[in-house]
Amino acid sequence: MSMIKFDKDGNKVKQNIENTNHYFSTPDHIADIMAAEFLKIYDGVSKVLDIGFGKGELTKALMRAGIPKENIIGIDLDDTGEASNMGVEFYCADFFSLDLGLFKYFITNPPYKNMLHR
Repeated sequence: MSMIKFDKDGNKVKQNIENTNHYFSTPDHIADIMAAEFLKIYDGVSKVLDIGFGKGELTKALMRAGIPKENIIGIDLDDTGEASNMGVEFYCADFFSLDLGLFKYFITNPPYKNMLHR
């Protein structure tokens, strides 16, 4: 299966997205845009839950934007080991297993899977 994606300059890029574990990487330029938008609403002190942590693309973007790793918690059904490499708190679990009321902020990647069926 393949889909059309766009690079940071707006050029079409065809990519193979066969994936058995439903992992879809968020490109750095998209993650950086999301982090910049997130900063507009972030209070600077609360914990942020990165849902569907994957390989930590969104967490890395948040850290590049200046959010300390101590303020970011990742959660995913699969543990890639990347959170440990980054020094970020991580839970290998379904995010519904956490008390979501403990979090004021959430970030997650765009719904790539639904886009495949259009």
